[in-house]
Amino acid sequence: MKSKKPKSKKESNFKPEINNLWLKGGILIAGLIFAFYFQTFQFDFVNWDDQVNLYENENVVNFDVKGIFTDHVIGNYNPLSNFTMAVEYLLVKESPGLYHFNNVLLHIICSLLVYLLMKRLGLSFFVSFLAAILFGIHPMRVESVAWVTERKDVLFGVFYLLSLLLYISYYRTKKAAYFILSVLVFILSLLSKIQAV
Repeated sequence: MKSKKPKSKKESNFKPEINNLWLKGGILIAGLIFAFYFQTFQFDFVNWDDQVNLYENENVVNFDVKGIFTDHVIGNYNPLSNFTMAVEYLLVKESPGLYHFNNVLLHIICSLLVYLLMKRLGLSFFVSFLAAILFGIHPMRVESVAWVTERKDVLFGVFYLLSLLLYISYYRTKKAAYFILSVLVFILSLLSKIQAV
């Protein structure tokens, strides 16, 4: 009977070291993006359409869930985004700090999902890390994070990216549960912003 060759210390520790590297990378991504955007916590609302979507929106102000899910605002149907702002309005009314904080938090989650997506697609740690950082701090993302009404962008992004990750899991395992979850999460993305289509 052959005895199994014992693994060398280097071989047995390889996988945890890799996982530890990816975990540290994720923490660094979150920290860098937070540092990049934390100044937005001091920003005010903008007078372009924050007022129409938020504190002049009767459905949000009165926490009218039926109205949130049946009405549109300025021709847009974003009920899930409006619902999140209605919850915030219950808590802080017209104080903009919490709205900005939640936009930053959602954007950090988006960036970490980009990081995971790159990893699941088989890209190296360096490429995945770089892609997530570039996504996180790219000037094209600033508007979506710093403008309260663009909650719909960061919220739909979270659900859209999560749906892609779940679909990859379905594709690899053929487990129907992953497919169903992917579709359900995609529907949440659609309810956050129509551009998810």
